[in-house]
Amino acid sequence: MYPPGLNPEMIAAFHQKSDASVLVYRLATTLAQKQQIAAKIKQINQTGSAYNIIGLVVKRSLRPNIMFCSQFVYQMLRLSGLAYFTKADGNVKPTDLVELDYYKKLDFCYEIKFN
Repeated sequence: MYPPGLNPEMIAAFHQKSDASVLVYRLATTLAQKQQIAAKIKQINQTGSAYNIIGLVVKRSLRPNIMFCSQFVYQMLRLSGLAYFTKADGNVKPTDLVELDYYKKLDFCYEIKFN
């Protein structure tokens, strides 16, 4: 178990499943959008954050810096004007980030396999 928050993720757990993989996508941004996201992440890291385990059930955050992964990604997309679908952030599932890309904003880069 790893500490909650915006920490580098450990991928050791993926090696435990023979069919595990990670799909890597990129999204075109401007320098200003990247800087806006980086500034928000810096602010979140300074004020503290936590994993929103309750939000997985109740579909909302009790405090601004408590998020689950897809909720965090979607909030950063919205903040920077990069959101390519509309959904309440507490309802965003990881698969939504790819499946709701109707206008093909994402560019598939590669797959990392762990077998």
